[in-house]
Amino acid sequence: MTAHGEYCLLVSKADDGENHILTVANSIGTAIETRHIPFAPKIVRITKTHVVAASAEIILCWQFRMPPKKSGALEVIRKKEGGLKDRMFHIDDVGDTVNLEIPLLNLETTKNRNTSDPVTAISVSDSLLIVARQSGTFLQIALQSISLETKYAIPIRPQFISLNCNSTRLAMLDVSGVLKMLELGKRAGAGNNGSYVAANSVVEGGKLFDFERKDVWDIEWATDNPESFAIMEKTRLFIFENNVPEEPITCSGYIGSFDNLQIKSIMLDELFKEPESPSREHVVSLDSRSLREARAILTNVSLQEALNYVEENPHPRLWKLISDSALEKLELGIAQKAFVRVLDYKGLQFLKKIEKLDDKDKQRAEVAAYFGHIEVAEKIYLEMDRKDLAIGLRTQMGDWFRVRGTLSEIIIMKDRDGRKQLHTTYKGRNVEKLIECHYMVEDYDSLEKIIYTLSETSPLLVNIAEKFVTVGLCDQAVSAYIKAGDVKSAIDICVQLNKWNMAVELAEAHRFQGIEALLAKYAAELLEKNKPLTAIELYRKANYCQKSARLLYDLAEEEAKRGKNPLRIKKFYVLAALEVERYHQLTKARKGGIDNEISALDGLLAGRPERINGNQILG
Repeated sequence: MTAHGEYCLLVSKADDGENHILTVANSIGTAIETRHIPFAPKIVRITKTHVVAASAEIILCWQFRMPPKKSGALEVIRKKEGGLKDRMFHIDDVGDTVNLEIPLLNLETTKNRNTSDPVTAISVSDSLLIVARQSGTFLQIALQSISLETKYAIPIRPQFISLNCNSTRLAMLDVSGVLKMLELGKRAGAGNNGSYVAANSVVEGGKLFDFERKDVWDIEWATDNPESFAIMEKTRLFIFENNVPEEPITCSGYIGSFDNLQIKSIMLDELFKEPESPSREHVVSLDSRSLREARAILTNVSLQEALNYVEENPHPRLWKLISDSALEKLELGIAQKAFVRVLDYKGLQFLKKIEKLDDKDKQRAEVAAYFGHIEVAEKIYLEMDRKDLAIGLRTQMGDWFRVRGTLSEIIIMKDRDGRKQLHTTYKGRNVEKLIECHYMVEDYDSLEKIIYTLSETSPLLVNIAEKFVTVGLCDQAVSAYIKAGDVKSAIDICVQLNKWNMAVELAEAHRFQGIEALLAKYAAELLEKNKPLTAIELYRKANYCQKSARLLYDLAEEEAKRGKNPLRIKKFYVLAALEVERYHQLTKARKGGIDNEISALDGLLAGRPERINGNQILG
């Protein structure tokens, strides 16, 4: 698994046991693209448009997304190439000729073709693909055309490589933990202006810096500075600026990201102790030296001294720090200078707005609201006895309940078009409006409480249930339907939201017929689509342990006939036995001691499974 920006790449093994599946998911975990590949990838990388997967000898470049249209020429290229595509080639097919497109792989003739110089590492950016081979040969390949640009020969055995943010430098980590740095060179025909390392005179290589660090196990380039990177040496974090280190920081985490002069380190060792309970404490933010010094000057010296420091060490994050501090102190001139340096047009417009205010307290309230401190801004307005401004602030935020609390009986609502609509809501009288308000501000707890205040004949119960269904809250929707006496709708919602256990319980409690047939029909459809594991999960959710055990037993029998992995077969049998055991436990819980003789017999059967034929139990 790897990630870049808002995309995540997952690699899984296909059901046939030979192919593998590449799945690209977005930031909310939804799969947006999938691709089957005929080899087992050892290294995968992803950018905002491409996925690169590599084994020891095969490399796949898959363009899963088109880049944003920037010019008419790019559009012509898109039409000519026919949209999205992927290319796969053998590493030995990369020749020595620059700008020649690498021939594509023929799986039928090169399926079992190995190489004596395997791929050990890759790195990819928006325009370049760097491939490192075991011999120390580095291939610089144009990502769009899949053609060789440059070839380097460096006397190391690479284990990990990484390109900086503008693809001008390459960090190389060998198998012994030694880090070296290479400045990427120009293509053949360019002038030679330094000490270069060449590969058999094919091209002029890049400049190998006189830089070396030992005992390195993690590296991350800054996303906003091509000359800044961070490395981990044992339990020390070093931040480098143009190959010059800052003082080390004691840290044992893995570097997650490095941008805006701040490193986010992930404490994976602590996270793996309790993987089911992740916490924000597992992510540690570490500031670079310039950011720490700027904050110290702001705290201990003065804003003017901090401004002088940032002018000597300019960076957008430092200018943002100056602008925020200047706004808090109402130093509008310094804030304007900082906004101009970071090209923050929105901030400049805000400055023009607060400069027109005739009261310092109003300016402080607007600054607090600008930083998202709404409670502080409202408190300032109320201390000024300006409830109208407090109401206007809450109206802009869409917090209608606080507006209602301020006006007691009047709720000022604002629609999407910006037109004000005035609704008078009398407490305890217009419940329908109150339901709508709770739903608009996503106050579902208050919305659920209204269910218990309404009578069983109220038509608003169905309205509340439908609102809960739209946000996927099954329990609350069922409560509303049950109180309204609509058991069928409650069961249908459980089925729609895949809450089969709740659907079965409701059907049994209200003696509703047809749930078993619906469950069996859905399971049959899954089995027809060759999704037995999904059908098993469906029966488990519905507590139909016998049927899930039967499917697991059938899977085990089928795998055994095919001569598959014995460990996988054993797991299926064990899972089937666990389902049988869960069936006995559920049976005991349902009987609850009413029929002691049958319960005792069930206990004997559960305790002596070796005397019962497996097919009889599952039948």
